Amino acid sequence: MSNIILVDNDNQLERLINSSLWNTIYISIGGKWNENDNNSNAFYQMVPAFIRNTSFPNVTSLVIVCDDFSDKTNTNKNVKTLQDQLQQHPHVTICLVNKLVTPKWFQKLCHHLCKLLHTSHHSLSDLKIVNYVKYKHIPNKKEAINRKNLQSIYNIIKHYNLDHCYYEWFGYNDKLNNYIYNCQIVECPNYIRNVGLLEKFLHNKTATINNLSVIQLLNYIVPITTNSSVDEAMSISIDSNYNRYRRYL
Repeated sequence: MSNIILVDNDNQLERLINSSLWNTIYISIGGKWNENDNNSNAFYQMVPAFIRNTSFPNVTSLVIVCDDFSDKTNTNKNVKTLQDQLQQHPHVTICLVNKLVTPKWFQKLCHHLCKLLHTSHHSLSDLKIVNYVKYKHIPNKKEAINRKNLQSIYNIIKHYNLDHCYYEWFGYNDKLNNYIYNCQIVECPNYIRNVGLLEKFLHNKTATINNLSVIQLLNYIVPITTNSSVDEAMSISIDSNYNRYRRYL
């Protein structure tokens, strides 16, 4: 069974990060399950399929979930469900951090992660930081402050050259809510229009895609509810003439 630890101070979190030679560190910002999430994939936002399922032996994964865990009933529900779902995944250690992310705190975390990455003995092969803070409705005052804080995170990510590690959730999107995208996607020309084209392909159940802009867009997208490639998860294939443009995160 996975080990789940509740953390409420920075020193405890720092000790945990340094306590093992982690192969994977995954940080989920705002991904916890809430009572009104009836059809939510929140438990995959906290621990995605690519963390749960690994074909490599002796892998150790640290999951850090940053969110408001001040409500005891809600926290207990999150812990119990994660324990039930991850019984067969003892390689995963989950750290629930009771904190809404601020720029100052996040900068400190990035600084510590970079120090870890630059030590000669680290075993880290994969680091992902994923921002899941999206709102179905108009955010309340607390949520609005949280969203404003998170808008400055990308600048911190760029400062520490971690943009290849930083992802965002597509949000409450019928076709893309089970996917995250690397923030480097913004470097793709007309990426917003191309996301719309991808949604149209999925809506029309287009089997083979031969639009180069959409194919390049797929290079930045990762599914969270299945360990399959994004092509398999979306039940699409790429025109063989365009295979050379595909790469997988």
